[in-house]
Amino acid sequence: MLKSVYQGLANACSMVDCCFGLRPCHQAVFPCIRSCSYGDRKVFYNYDGTETVEPLVDYFKPTNTPVKRNMIRGMKLDKAELKQGLNPVQQIAAVVRFAQQNDLKVRAVGTGSSWSKLTNVRDVLIDMTDLNKILRVEKQTEDGSLYHIEVQGGMKLHDFVRVIDEDYGMSLPCMGNYAGQTIAGIISTSTHGTGQDYPTMSNFVAELHMIICGGIEVRIRIPREGETDEDFETVRQRVEAAKYGDPVLDIHSTDVFRAAAVGFGSLGVIYSVTLTCVPVYNIRETRHYVEMEWPESTAESRPVTQAPSRACSRSSLSAELPSSDTDSASGESIPTTSGTCQDQKSVFRIPETMKSMSAGQGKYFSFFVNPFPRRSRGDPQRTVLKSVYLSGERTDATGSCQCDCCLNFQCCACTGCRGQSACQIVQTDCSASCLQLGAHCLPSFIPWFADCGLHQFARDAPYIQKWYNVLTFTNGNLHIKTAEYCIPLEDLDAALADIIKVLQDYGKLYQTYTLLPIYVRMVKADDLYMSPANRHTADGGLCDRYCYIEVPFLPGAYGIDEFHKKLEDFLFTKYRARPHWSKNNFLSYNRVERLYPHLDRWRRVYTLFNRDGTFDNEFTRKCGFDDFHLLEGAEDKLREKGAEWSRRSDGEERSRSLERGSPTHDRPIAAPAQKDSGLGCRCSSGGGESTLAPDVIVTQPGPSSSSSSHSRLLDASEFTLEGTDVAPRSQPSEGDVSR
Repeated sequence: MLKSVYQGLANACSMVDCCFGLRPCHQAVFPCIRSCSYGDRKVFYNYDGTETVEPLVDYFKPTNTPVKRNMIRGMKLDKAELKQGLNPVQQIAAVVRFAQQNDLKVRAVGTGSSWSKLTNVRDVLIDMTDLNKILRVEKQTEDGSLYHIEVQGGMKLHDFVRVIDEDYGMSLPCMGNYAGQTIAGIISTSTHGTGQDYPTMSNFVAELHMIICGGIEVRIRIPREGETDEDFETVRQRVEAAKYGDPVLDIHSTDVFRAAAVGFGSLGVIYSVTLTCVPVYNIRETRHYVEMEWPESTAESRPVTQAPSRACSRSSLSAELPSSDTDSASGESIPTTSGTCQDQKSVFRIPETMKSMSAGQGKYFSFFVNPFPRRSRGDPQRTVLKSVYLSGERTDATGSCQCDCCLNFQCCACTGCRGQSACQIVQTDCSASCLQLGAHCLPSFIPWFADCGLHQFARDAPYIQKWYNVLTFTNGNLHIKTAEYCIPLEDLDAALADIIKVLQDYGKLYQTYTLLPIYVRMVKADDLYMSPANRHTADGGLCDRYCYIEVPFLPGAYGIDEFHKKLEDFLFTKYRARPHWSKNNFLSYNRVERLYPHLDRWRRVYTLFNRDGTFDNEFTRKCGFDDFHLLEGAEDKLREKGAEWSRRSDGEERSRSLERGSPTHDRPIAAPAQKDSGLGCRCSSGGGESTLAPDVIVTQPGPSSSSSSHSRLLDASEFTLEGTDVAPRSQPSEGDVSR
């Protein structure tokens, strides 16, 4: 008897963690596995437990208390440093320098609110969650309408918005519907809220305080009026000359700031963030059901790979906005089923009633859609999608209860509140398990199960509450796994119809369905190089408004990754959709290169701040960023050789001038037509080949009409490296999707 009990316990505990054996039962008991371990080595779980990080060297947690000891295994700090004690910035800097000296990989982590391997690291994990203080508050205008608040990167958004409200009467212009991330994590992944006048939250950043490779401290911001905007080469020289222990290096560069504002933790460790804040406000939100017409031809006739023509499919939500320079994110013209735009009944369109709600200054607008069509109750001849919109605007009214319970926990009993969606007890994996079980037993009721997510938000009375309570739906109690795609707003109608059709076809084929509604939000475009909402589209056009379409699944759902991959591939091919960096995605280098026109500018900052690969991890490997180090080395050799050619040619010219008795002139001296560099590199200025290494070929672009008579110095950026998988890729042709 005892033997059988022992064997049963042993089998139950052989599945990663002692409670993990119960997770197949809809993950109902996930939170308890965080405290389980077989030894003294700390294991980090992302927020739903689907990813683990087991750092081989150490798991380090910096604190605001001065530290007088060696912080990680193998570290030996100077006795003078230890005697004085290290503040949190010095703690991080010392760990980063130690990692660089010992060829270790380092990654900073917060709450792990991602599924894209952002936190995965081999050697040292830095847990920032104890660095959660407000450091500085500065008024920026005389009337107090604008403040800069500096906060440590490990503070949770949920705590930050309440502290600045209670202590300073301040708020952020906007925020997302989940408040469990850290401040550094939010801006590193370009997290967003909703509203056509609000960009992603990375755009609220005024300054970044970071520790980059070698333990060097930098402060990065856009130059103020009257200050010089440093170019990248100036920044490069200053960073390369900096050393560990030097005073903070202030960088006032628009170029560097646009790269660092969305850096994925790959440029360094963000110690603190200075955010632009405004006076606190309330929001009045109205929420109502809307039936969206679902054309029969959409469900039956049109294949998934087709969409209405651009003239028909342009989103009604963007009709009142200035049009961008291009009509298509993908550059394709796809006909409707009928071949004309006159048959509007064959085209899925978002109701016109939503257009006026989404437009307008300062509006916070989003909507949910149940992806399962059904017959309308009022008119059985119509096939409709059930939807709920949420339209909010700022107000001076107090409205709902402002007690501490309501402000901190989104009370589910206030007048006009969100009801069950605000109840923390309902927002659990146990509730998700009940829904999953019900759908398994009664598959024909799946559309009605999906209505549960809509019913929680639809209310007759408006919801008036502090801004963060209205904009936040959950604090992370329910471990939903989700993917989200950023698409030009003008493509919303067609893209949403295609996503719904893919969901339906996938469900019929594999009997896998989502029980949650699709969620759609809008944002304003920005100029941050790696922001999904960057105004420069993948096809070379411009876009001033984007929409985010989110496809969530309950925890324990089957085949989530396979479906998200299928959907991402489809949306990339057709719309050049940009996946959210921290949510479920399957990005590769080729795809990132095609989606982000300014990747090369971001690469320069990445290889400067992370020049030794200290902050590389599984995420950078997956996206191909690791190869940038090898590419940068090749370009450095080309720059060095170009300078050598210049000096050598200049000396020869001066010698000839002295022999002729004539003065030299300050002008560029061309490189010899073919000259051995001493590194096995022969270059020609007329489009010929030169060998950088036995298996690397350097090709200069062919000459223009005037280049045959006027030679110039060679620039490394004009070369294309071929024969190596770390070469800079040329821009693919518009139709080349296979790359």
